[in-house]
Order: sequence, then C-alpha cells, then structure tokens
Amino acid sequence: RLGLSLESRPNTMRAMLAPRVGEGVGYWLQLTMAAALATLGLALDSTAVVIGAMLIAPLMKPIVELAMGLATGSAPLVFRAGWRTVASIFAVTAASAAITWLLPFHDITHELAARASPTLLDLFVAAACALVGAYATLFSSSDMASTAAGTSIGISPVPPLCTFGYGLAIGEWHMARGAALLVANGQHMEEVKDH
Repeated sequence: RLGLSLESRPNTMRAMLAPRVGEGVGYWLQLTMAAALATLGLALDSTAVVIGAMLIAPLMKPIVELAMGLATGSAPLVFRAGWRTVASIFAVTAASAAITWLLPFHDITHELAARASPTLLDLFVAAACALVGAYATLFSSSDMASTAAGTSIGISPVPPLCTFGYGLAIGEWHMARGAALLVANGQHMEEVKDH
C-alpha cells in the first residue's frame, strides 16, 4: 500500500535484518553525546539543544530493528535489537542521572515539565510519527532524509529518558514516572508501526 514493489521487498527485508559490522563504538559514542546534550538542554531550558540531541540520537534504530524482528519472527534480530535497546535505555538514564547529579542547580524547567506530564495528544503524536517512520524506513532515497529527521524529532525517546534520569537524580518521582510513561508510549507505537 505504500508503493513498495513485490520484487524489492526481499532486498528491503535483508537490508533491515542484516547485522551492521563495526558500528558499535560509533553507536555508543553518539548515544552518550545525545544523552549529554539532551540533559543539558533540558536543564538549561534550551529547545534548540534538545532538538539537536534528538537529531543525533541513534536509539530509534534498535527499537525499529526490534519491531522488525518481532514482525518477521527473527529470533536473532529480536535478541540483538532487544539487548541493544535495553542497554541503551539504561545507558541514557544513567548518563542523564550522573550529569544531573554533577550540575550545581536542579530547577524544573519548562522543557523538563513538558516531558513529565504526558497527555493523550502525546500518544497521537507518537502514532503519527510511527506511521511516517514506517514509510521513511521503506524508502531510503534522498527525499526521505527530511522525513526521517522529522520522525526522529517527533518521537525521539532520548529527552524523556533524560527527564527520567533527571527526576531520579533529584528525587522527583512524579516527574520520573511521567517521563517513563512518555517513553513507553513512544516505544509501543514504534513497535506497532512494523506490524
């Protein structure tokens, strides 16, 4: 229905299921830098810095791979992507909590508050981004670059994860709980898009 021909489907599936060799160090470095930028952007109430962190954060990739593994029944892909997703969530949360603990101030900024109280509208945003992300995943042309970037900004789990880490570090359990709910909704919609 999205215009992907029957002949190109096997190649698209193989490209998505194939393990990427040698990308581990780059992935973790990019994820750590995204977590640091997002945490500082949230603490400083800087929307521009938070958006920059969303654009460089690679966390959507293992989430999409996990969804693809579940949709295709590929146990190796589910295991590989599942491990990387869980490890990434812990890494972002721990990095954010550590950076927050080192900060000389712990104000609840507008950027933090926006990610601590999810609403039904946030679920609709996640659903729309999941549909657009599915479309962008199928077509890797240069026309899709802006679509993929927009999806990354709309549904990036890194700022809510950093809000979760920030809340844990300063003992704001309500903020941490709301941010965790926002992450869970976004991840659920990412998994639904591949089914």
